[in-house]
Amino acid sequence: MKHYRTSEFRIRRVRKTAPMVSVYDGRIFLGHVFDRGAAGHECRDRDGSVLGFFADQRAALDAFDHLVQGEDPPPF
Repeated sequence: MKHYRTSEFRIRRVRKTAPMVSVYDGRIFLGHVFDRGAAGHECRDRDGSVLGFFADQRAALDAFDHLVQGEDPPPF
């Protein structure tokens, strides 16, 4: 019987995105996008309010579109 070291069973998760991204409109801080692994990407505004969970980082970044200067917030 062959004995294995525990290090041989470790599975590395390869990140395709950064674990946290800060989002700015020029020099104005808008919020953060957090990589939550299998749960997707969590999006928070500058006050820490959750804007939602998204399947990918690009969709999470799109949640900041209404915070860009000069635009009105969405009607909901």
